[in-house]
Amino acid sequence: MSIDRKRRTQIKQAVLTAIGPVYGHLSLPVPVKHIAKSHKHIKLIKYSTFMTFHGLTYTEMLSFADTCDAFTDYQATTNRYLLCYNDKDDVIIHSNRYRWNIAHELGHIFLKHHQEHPETRLLRNSLGEQEYTKLEEEADLFAAYLLVPHSVLLMYSVSNQHQMASLCEISGRAAGYRLSDFTLWKRRKKSEIYDYQILNAFSYYIDESIRLSIIREQKYIDWIDDHHICPICKTFHGDNKYPFCPVCGLENILFHWGIRRTSMVYQGIELDHAGKALKCPICENEKHFKEGDHCIICGSILINRCTFCNHDEPLPGNARFCPYCGHETTFLQKNILLPWDFEQEQSDLSEEIPF
Repeated sequence: MSIDRKRRTQIKQAVLTAIGPVYGHLSLPVPVKHIAKSHKHIKLIKYSTFMTFHGLTYTEMLSFADTCDAFTDYQATTNRYLLCYNDKDDVIIHSNRYRWNIAHELGHIFLKHHQEHPETRLLRNSLGEQEYTKLEEEADLFAAYLLVPHSVLLMYSVSNQHQMASLCEISGRAAGYRLSDFTLWKRRKKSEIYDYQILNAFSYYIDESIRLSIIREQKYIDWIDDHHICPICKTFHGDNKYPFCPVCGLENILFHWGIRRTSMVYQGIELDHAGKALKCPICENEKHFKEGDHCIICGSILINRCTFCNHDEPLPGNARFCPYCGHETTFLQKNILLPWDFEQEQSDLSEEIPF
């Protein structure tokens, strides 16, 4: 699959957006229909219901849909989606392929494929082969991330295709592909914040599994306990035991992995592999001088560093404080980043006032 790292990160963020309304309460198999129904701008409907409403035969329905799997129609004026999936084909239902089909369509929706193309429906003959293939690959990767959450499967010692197909309720063929990806994922030396966020999305399910001794291996229980969250600003820190929190600057604390606790993901500047902003946070210029630390258009700083200590390496794009000495970073000092407590306050207000 030819999807680069940057786009994969964007697809993971789309997954987090999709599961937002049920975050913390997910379980395996992932309740994909419940996720779709939790979004007011998405109407999920079966082929059989659509057929009854419009007086269509199954043959006519397949002709209208132009697919035996699922399709989504987008109404741009109201920003609403009609997601239809096939519940009439016994093979699709009994193999659990319908679950993948729904997740795939959700991928198109949350990756905004319909909004980026003028067509009401994404069709091969209207998009062109290359563009259509690209969108299909992205939607499939979204479905894989949604239905086969690696960090959760790690808790259940999944080791073969049958276990994965059964636990995730996906087809055997899909499980074969996903098992290969899962094996590669387990060989990584460093976990990503996304892995922790997904664990937190399944927090009650995992806790209940531990209580019922479904998760028996102590190394996995210890792994959960050994990952950390700041008790003040609720930022994930993975297994990095910094002396200072890079978001709120809290000093000399013992971070916890609070699997039930509310977590915060603070806004930051997207960086490249060298720690430089992909685009200027002030003027949004994307063409930078390779060796420079400043924007060639407006002069703004492009690399986040400590304003005090000798640790000169670039800091994360959301770091307000140096994790080594606790002093302000250049992004905070230059007002590129909002203070963490102001951003948290804005988040709290948005939850309290739903309009």
